[in-house]
Amino acid sequence: RKTFWQTFVDEHEKLLQIGNKWVEDTANSCMLVSTLIATVLFAAAFTVPGSNNGNTGLPLLLGHDSLLVFAISDALGLLSSVMAILLFLAILTSRCEPQDFLDSLPKKIIMGLLLLFLSLAFMLVAFASTLIIVLDKRLEW
Repeated sequence: RKTFWQTFVDEHEKLLQIGNKWVEDTANSCMLVSTLIATVLFAAAFTVPGSNNGNTGLPLLLGHDSLLVFAISDALGLLSSVMAILLFLAILTSRCEPQDFLDSLPKKIIMGLLLLFLSLAFMLVAFASTLIIVLDKRLEW
């Protein structure tokens, strides 16, 4: 004799396959975007806005507040992007059983999307602080 859950799973097998495909496509797309963001933020960490001192190699604008904002937002953006990549990779490597669609997969997708949007927000803050650093003298109101 089958339980209610087994009957439900048997009757909704096609829905499970559609859900598996959707989860896989969504995780693939979001992981690609997260990887691109991580690449940009990683490269930005080594190309600090402004120029460097030729003798010491340190940024000339080291005491500038916008440089601190840039460094922190770039690091947080990179961290959240890498965490999103790992979360989407965990989704792709999970077995996607019917029970996973109730609790595990929705939480992972929501958390991955939240981390992806956070990395986008931090990237925009890093970009804005770079503009402020570069155009500081020209933006006098």
